Amino acid sequence: MTTNRIVLIVAYEGVQLLDVAGPAEVFSTATKINGGAGYRLLIATPSGDAVCTDSGLTLGADIALADAPAHVDTLIGAGGLGAFPAAESADLLTALAPLRTARRVCSVCTGTLLLGAMGWLRRGARRRRVAHRGAVRGVTLSHTGAFSRQIARGRRTEVAS
Repeated sequence: MTTNRIVLIVAYEGVQLLDVAGPAEVFSTATKINGGAGYRLLIATPSGDAVCTDSGLTLGADIALADAPAHVDTLIGAGGLGAFPAAESADLLTALAPLRTARRVCSVCTGTLLLGAMGWLRRGARRRRVAHRGAVRGVTLSHTGAFSRQIARGRRTEVAS
């Protein structure tokens, strides 16, 4: 029997629904295509309670961050306007700390702020970092050295380490 890999999406007040639902759909569809084997998806909030998204819709949670499994394969920090205050929340950052052992850590848009606040974007963190230039301003102001170069690709500019 194959064990499904655990994907934990971090949500908070003011999260953008698309930044949670998009990755959730991808992992859910991959699991369905694979006959139920693949991924176990969990939505975690600081308290385990539902949160209000930045569009005003309510998003339920599967678990509180503090109750997250000891082993997480993929941790996703969702973005949204709420990422700015979330990245300054001592309670949220404390709850995220044990998850630094996740096999893969990634974010969607301003979810990068959470990763930066945890110190996961610092030079020497041995993780590649890429973000949209519009979302990086908050990260680079408070987490110096998180991003070091811009890559121009056609009409897009990405900021990378």
